[in-house]
Amino acid sequence: MAVILRVLLRWTGWLTLSFIIVVAALALFHDLPGRISSWKHEANDARATAMSLAAARSNFEEGAQDAVSKADREIAALRSAGAAELKRAESEITRQRSEARGRILNSSQIAWAAARGQTDTIVASYRAQYLELLLLDRAAALISVRLSNLRERAKLATQLRSIRDRIDAHNRKVADFNRRLQDYTALQQRAKMQWRNPLCSQAAVPLVCARVRRVRELKKDLDQHRPSLDQEKRVLKAEKAAIRALRLQREAVADGQRVAGEAVAALDHAARESSSYAENLAWNKTERALRRYGWQAFWIVIGGVLLPVLHKAFAFWIIAPLASRTAPVRLREPGPSLLAGPSGVAVDAPIDRETELLVRSGVQDRSSDIRVDDKLFFKNRMFLACIAAGLVNLQRFRSSRHDHVTVTGTDDEHYEVALIDVPEGGAMVLQPRALVGVVKPRARTLAIERPWRLRWMISWITFQFRYIVFHGPCTLIVQGRRGVRVKDAAEGRATNKRLVLGFDAGLAYGAARSSSFRPYLFGRASLFDDRFTGRGRYVYEERPAGAGKGSIWGRGLKGIGDAILSALGI
Repeated sequence: MAVILRVLLRWTGWLTLSFIIVVAALALFHDLPGRISSWKHEANDARATAMSLAAARSNFEEGAQDAVSKADREIAALRSAGAAELKRAESEITRQRSEARGRILNSSQIAWAAARGQTDTIVASYRAQYLELLLLDRAAALISVRLSNLRERAKLATQLRSIRDRIDAHNRKVADFNRRLQDYTALQQRAKMQWRNPLCSQAAVPLVCARVRRVRELKKDLDQHRPSLDQEKRVLKAEKAAIRALRLQREAVADGQRVAGEAVAALDHAARESSSYAENLAWNKTERALRRYGWQAFWIVIGGVLLPVLHKAFAFWIIAPLASRTAPVRLREPGPSLLAGPSGVAVDAPIDRETELLVRSGVQDRSSDIRVDDKLFFKNRMFLACIAAGLVNLQRFRSSRHDHVTVTGTDDEHYEVALIDVPEGGAMVLQPRALVGVVKPRARTLAIERPWRLRWMISWITFQFRYIVFHGPCTLIVQGRRGVRVKDAAEGRATNKRLVLGFDAGLAYGAARSSSFRPYLFGRASLFDDRFTGRGRYVYEERPAGAGKGSIWGRGLKGIGDAILSALGI
């Protein structure tokens, strides 16, 4: 019951998760066509706006020059206008300012207008903001200065009339003062005789000293009027100096050409920003990349697809037939033939007091009194090949009587193992990857030869230049996927290259083209099958390791590494 509940819960959970995923996918992709259409429309509008702004530059510049010329003529008219005309012009400028401000767009409105392709509205906004308002401000500033100057001139005229009248009055006073001064001087001359009279010098007797008394009165009057005249003179002089120092404001205006240039520069900046925005949109970037690199990418993809096919076709139809006609490699003269038993999941490797067993792993069963120790490399002089083939950290088994050790395959439960006896005088070429262990005499070093075959054409065609040869007497424990088979090659045999594990060193080893092109094209077969002729036997596994993992494009770095190890016989 618990098992049924777990199955139901797992099934319900998967259904619920699948339902949620489907709902999320439908929600995400429901509006996708509309979004794509919106992106495309936005990109096209932005590109069109940028192009329209760039195209409107010449007309904008020409219109700016015309507006500046008209504004200059109005400025010239304002310089000679009266106060009433200036007031009317000021009212008109206020109205035009209001209209210009109404045409100015903020950043969001400009973006909206650009999205709708309203280029004329954007250009009108820039004309109003950077040209019309500046020209109107220039005229308004001139009107303000000129009205102030007119008021100052009117005030100055009034002041000039007032001071002129006061100067005239002052001059009359001065003339009167001078006349009385002359009278005083003349009277003083006539009164000299009376001044010499002691009576007149001490006390002015009315009848005797009448002139002296008059002189004294005139002098007192003159002394009273002289300070006031001097003060009035100083005041008038100061006021005249103040009037002379009075300066009217300069009726200067900004240069219209500079205003026009700044307006054109603002439009150019807007055009560049619009163009940059359009270029940075994903849709326009994609279109630009496709226009620039589309055909190159297309031919690269086509080349990437067809080049491996053409290469394999050339290799299959041209190189492979030549390889089939080249001379095979024979490492030695035929000797005693190999002996092999049936393969199985496990085999009993016999040992006695004269022999020892070296094995990588996979020991299933042994006697308790068998001595076991470790060996770092299968053969010290071949440590690099041992590392590449995995023949490191071996176990060595020795017994003082007839006994056996049960050995199984390594790495995969699909491997089976078999015992292959290499008799005295015999030799076997074997791929080290297939070797699980070896039973050899204790008193003899296992003879392993590594002959090179660089001068043979077949070596360059099959890209295998070195072979690993095990010399007897010894018993090799060989593993193969799904089983190990041993066949006689007396009549000449061709075998899938991926299946071959080894062969009698006395056989003639060559290459034969694969049976058909399609399996080779799709990586299910090698270009060459191994061909064996002569007296002797060869060993192969039932199924190739990694079968079905190839493809038209190969297997990347792993394939390169496998090719190098194959060239070295490993």
